[in-house]
Amino acid sequence: MREKECFVVMPFSDNESILDNRWDDLFLNLLKPAIDDANLGYRCIRSLNPHGNFMHDIVNHLANAEVVIAVLTELRPNVMYELGVRNALRRRTIMIAEKDSSIPSDLSAFIALYYSTQTKQGRDSLTKVIQERLVVLDSEEPESDNPVSDYLWKRAQGICDEWRDSKDPQILVSKITEVLPSYAFQLGVLLNQIGQHLTYSRIEKSLRASLTSNEVVTEMRTARNIQSNSQTEITEILATVADKTIEAIREENFLTIDTRPLLKGEGTVLQLPYDQILTVSSLLDYVWSSMRQHIESMNYAVTWVVRDAVSGATFKDAGRTWARKNTGIARDDRTLVSIGIKPGMKLEAVPYPTALNTS
Repeated sequence: MREKECFVVMPFSDNESILDNRWDDLFLNLLKPAIDDANLGYRCIRSLNPHGNFMHDIVNHLANAEVVIAVLTELRPNVMYELGVRNALRRRTIMIAEKDSSIPSDLSAFIALYYSTQTKQGRDSLTKVIQERLVVLDSEEPESDNPVSDYLWKRAQGICDEWRDSKDPQILVSKITEVLPSYAFQLGVLLNQIGQHLTYSRIEKSLRASLTSNEVVTEMRTARNIQSNSQTEITEILATVADKTIEAIREENFLTIDTRPLLKGEGTVLQLPYDQILTVSSLLDYVWSSMRQHIESMNYAVTWVVRDAVSGATFKDAGRTWARKNTGIARDDRTLVSIGIKPGMKLEAVPYPTALNTS
């Protein structure tokens, strides 16, 4: 018989960062021992840094694991996407998040524990909750543990009611087809967007609210003795300071990709957290997904290319075509920094090969 699986969805650790090694500590010293010591026959594994056809393996785990533990701390995009896929496929998911995490309201009611690893009591509490949940999941049919199962359960009840009224088998076919096929993808995309953009928008809103508040304006007047300046003028000064601070944050942590040079009026400006785009292919796939209605797939360095908006240098030696030619595989798994793409850069999607004439 296949060994029962507990699949842990969590952020990746960066071995060069002492701070990010907390994810290794959480898995190796807390979650895995808690699951092993429960003696319920679970094999505990986690999602790892992507390589090769990694999404195929991840989806297999999400579909087949008897239990999934999702660490929602920091709302990392890979975690939110995988959680969305799992929720759409089946129940039996244990969601946890570090204490004081900001969790979207649709998910906050389903958090099993807001954990803390700073004290022995906090670590013991995490172990206890995980083991108690495993016992419950092993002993009885789980109650709703995510908003998607709530939705699908209500839809299933509606379909059953219509079937009882009409006894028409076509109703079952049409309704089930309507509800299920694309739901995992749609939810995954939505949660991925939440994970990527929530931090940036939260920083922007909190900075503006703080620096332009009445309290700060009053303190400026008192401290600087500038009673002659109007509140509107002071607010404008502080808003400028906020804009400069936000720009500094963006330059340190984000990439900007402008698709308007390629798509004209159909294009947009993408803001992506740099540390969430793990490989060259990840970046190019994300940019292409925003243009998929206008640009055919597998055409990077054929009909379009990304270039540095400041220097004009193109990144033509990248992507699927480059990878097949140079590595024999279909994905370019190099890091962004290895090809010269760094945090704060402003990139453009432009036509190719005409882009060579302007670079």
